[in-house]
This record gives sequence, C-alpha cells and structure tokens, in this order.
Amino acid sequence: MLKCATRVFLTVGNADPFDRLVRAFDEWILASPPDSQKEIVAQIGHGRFLPKNCPYVRFLPPCDYRQMFEQAEIIVAHAGMGTIITAVEFKKPLVVMPKRAALGEQRNEHQLATVREFRKLPLLHVADSEAELPEKLNAAILEIKTRNGIHSDSSIEMDFQPSSALINFVNEFVHG
Repeated sequence: MLKCATRVFLTVGNADPFDRLVRAFDEWILASPPDSQKEIVAQIGHGRFLPKNCPYVRFLPPCDYRQMFEQAEIIVAHAGMGTIITAVEFKKPLVVMPKRAALGEQRNEHQLATVREFRKLPLLHVADSEAELPEKLNAAILEIKTRNGIHSDSSIEMDFQPSSALINFVNEFVHG
C-alpha cells in the first residue's frame, strides 16, 4: 500500500513573531518517527528562531497563504481569530498554541480568551504549552488518518452551529 504524506502548514500570523511555537514544532518534527511521512511548510514571520527540520518562509503573499491553507490537511498556528475563522471556513483541523502576554509574545492575553471561547469547536486542538504540542499534533494526525481511511476526500465535514455567546464574542472582537 502506498503511504501518503500528511500535509501540515504552520503559520504564526502576520504581526508578532512566535518563536516558542516554531521551536516546539521543529522539535516535534525531529522527534517524529522516521517512517512518519509529512509534507511540511512553515510560515515563521519575523521570528529569530529558524527551523532546522522543515522548509520555511518568513511570509507568504495572501494568495499563496490561502493556497497553502487549502492544500494542508492540518494547520498549526497561534490562536489568532483570522486563522481560526479560516480553518472553520476550509473545514481544516487546527492545532493552536496561544501567544502569551506573560511571556512577552502579545500586548494582552486575548489569545487565551479566544481559545477559551473556541476550545469546543470540532477539529480544534489546543496546546496550552510547548509540552502539549506534540500530543495535540499527533492526535490531529491520527484523526486525519482515521477519517481518510473512511472517506476518500481529505476535507472533513464540520457540523458547527455557533452559540449566540460565540457570535457575540466574535462581533465584540471585530467591532470593538
């Protein structure tokens, strides 16, 4: 049987660097079993840490970013609202690790508030720390492989009906 690689796209967003996520992701790749095939691209932004175990770019033009998002089977990202909404739009499994103001990664803890609201989304895996990232990534990959064994299409149907509290949260975020 032909083994297919799992397509993984890491993105840190367009604003602040997120070396903690990029480093943890790079270490996960290094620790992965040699027979686990993955096609990986990382968009690392202005970070100082440069991955050693996967190809990366600093930034992608919007059309290329969207194409990478579409082609990936799993997205790994910060807990940015735009990334979460795009994952829901494309029905993609998403592994997020929130940027933390306490660690100097953000101006406030809004990404913690975001994951608190979105944690219940189907296909969303939240790694609250670097130590949790490998477990969440492996769970997302297992989920993809299990579903792909059942369905020939790599996209996953997501039956998501947002609650009024979630709609209010997003409206407040967008409209201030």
